[in-house]
Amino acid sequence: MQKTLRELWHGQPFVPFSVHLADGRKLRVPHPDFFFMSPLGGQIFISDRKDHVHFLNPLVIVSVSKSEKAAKV
Repeated sequence: MQKTLRELWHGQPFVPFSVHLADGRKLRVPHPDFFFMSPLGGQIFISDRKDHVHFLNPLVIVSVSKSEKAAKV
């Protein structure tokens, strides 16, 4: 999963994506500035539009999907 996330994060051109969590939540990443992953992939940080930062362990990520809508930051 970390490899897929890193590819989406650094994709050129960037395509917005969503991270689906085990508890049913979905966190949207509309721009690369909203996402960060530690170098070894053990911690993931996603900021939402209200500037709340979600600290995630990769084990809680069920899937990722590319967004169909264009990025609006």
